[in-house]
Amino acid sequence: MKKLTVRLDEDDYNLLVEQCKILECTQNQFFRELLRKSLATDIEEYNTTLKEIFKTLKIASNNLNQIAKKSHYSNDVEAIKKELNELWQSLKE
Repeated sequence: MKKLTVRLDEDDYNLLVEQCKILECTQNQFFRELLRKSLATDIEEYNTTLKEIFKTLKIASNNLNQIAKKSHYSNDVEAIKKELNELWQSLKE
């Protein structure tokens, strides 16, 4: 085995200790797991998911704005209810 020395400032060290307590592991085990897991892949997947969420949110916002505009210009409550229902259905997917 090889020995590795890591220098951490007080805040980072406290964070390491806290994480090790939560995970019930040693600092060595913690670093080994970090190395074995592909953090770059996790971050890439996170970013992709976040982009999809923002896209869905933008679509929902646009739909809501269209409904608000129509409600100001018409009194067709049934059409507004239908559009709101469609919006909720798209958000559930």
